[in-house]
Amino acid sequence: MPSFDSPLDLHNKAIMAYLDLGCYYIVLSSIEEGTITKSLELRLNEIEGFGRNFSFFLSKANMRPQESLDKLVSYYQNQINDRFESKAKVVTLGNSADEVLRCLKSIDVNKVFIKLYRGWLLDICSDIITGISLQINASKKDAEAIRVAIKKWKAALKNPTIKRSLTLMT
Repeated sequence: MPSFDSPLDLHNKAIMAYLDLGCYYIVLSSIEEGTITKSLELRLNEIEGFGRNFSFFLSKANMRPQESLDKLVSYYQNQINDRFESKAKVVTLGNSADEVLRCLKSIDVNKVFIKLYRGWLLDICSDIITGISLQINASKKDAEAIRVAIKKWKAALKNPTIKRSLTLMT
């Protein structure tokens, strides 16, 4: 997928088209940025607005000394904790993609599925339950109307005038 704020307009359109279609995002930002940029913050807020979670990676970590790297990771982590619901852990990437593979393996697909579809499924279940309840109530009313009609017919049959009229008809 193209990166956010690509100089190519088609890339930006593709990102916006796919943003609400994804179910989980792996965000990669260069350590050279030094902060979560306003445009990236906007995109991460959009991701959360769609009810999705993300993992956050800092690339080019091998280009910084460990002490400087630790401070930057802490800074990024504070930004994420302060600005977003998702408490994604900031993970550094150097020359290896092992951390990305660990991230992919750590994603709880059941939680992702529940987050994506729970509200929708609850709405459908509620609609089905309401429909069934309406059918049951309608059936109860119909059954009661039939019982009342039978009682009236039985009472009418006990009436000698109606009984004689029925006998004459046959």
